[in-house]
Amino acid sequence: LNENNKNLKNEFLIPTVDNNLIQQNLEKGHVLRTGAQWFGVTYKKDKSLVNQQILKLIEAGLYPKKLF
Repeated sequence: LNENNKNLKNEFLIPTVDNNLIQQNLEKGHVLRTGAQWFGVTYKKDKSLVNQQILKLIEAGLYPKKLF
């Protein structure tokens, strides 16, 4: 993080950080199981698809219209 915090194009891979902490016995992790499909925004072009998917979840009553 300290080496790359000025480069906005860099990705910081949370699973890698978590795994390193677990391997060093500095942290523990818990897995939450779900049947839900994962989706996320990695690139700007993903935003439209994610918006559509969230609207479908809201319409199905599986996701709140206002989260915060």
